[in-house]
Amino acid sequence: KGRSEYIQLSHLDECWLHITNNCNLKCSHCLFSCSSEKTETLSYDDIKRSVDETYQAGAKIFYLTGGEPFVHKNIEKILSMILLDYKDTSLVVMTNGINIPKHISFLQTLPKDRLYFQVSADGTYEKHDQTRGKGAFQALLKGLTSLKELNTRNTLAMAVHSENIFQMKDLIDIAKTYKMHAVHYLWLMVTGSAKSNLFVDPNIIFSNLIDASIYAKEKEIEIDNIRNMSFQVFSPAG
Repeated sequence: KGRSEYIQLSHLDECWLHITNNCNLKCSHCLFSCSSEKTETLSYDDIKRSVDETYQAGAKIFYLTGGEPFVHKNIEKILSMILLDYKDTSLVVMTNGINIPKHISFLQTLPKDRLYFQVSADGTYEKHDQTRGKGAFQALLKGLTSLKELNTRNTLAMAVHSENIFQMKDLIDIAKTYKMHAVHYLWLMVTGSAKSNLFVDPNIIFSNLIDASIYAKEKEIEIDNIRNMSFQVFSPAG
């Protein structure tokens, strides 16, 4: 039989929904080249139908991505549908954090034990604004302040490239300051808006990841890439 019995698809565990290409930033490394000029967006009805169908197929964890999910005109309705219409779902919103303060009162009404945020950051002030535009870093910090008050379980994510690789440890300091639970490092794909000059040799990434791992342990911040790697190494056969 080989591995066939282990890799058969019997049900879904999770569902990823790219709900819009519209974004309030224009990042130089964006995988989908999203911006305020892009208007392609899933309707609420299409999103609800996708959630209903994948839930029936077994999915309990839902991810919202884009673009920027919080520019979707029905974002509060979408969050309510996923978390309140179903009592055993979890939701992860992948966001740049800028619009979090606008929705903080609404977010307080949602079940915080099932709501998670992965917030993008590209390093410190200079690198973040260089990648995302002037004022983006201060807007990020306002969003992180709101999430700190919301007290959900949150992750800070960095797309590692040639211009910010030596700030991997700085991300840990930001995560510690704003009581984030973990840091996640994304490995750049040279597609979309990303140019080849942003690519970093994996050997350089690995050495910086090791340094960041040691530093994160001192700061009591988890790097979830390393945690997930350990699950794969020590998982059952197949």
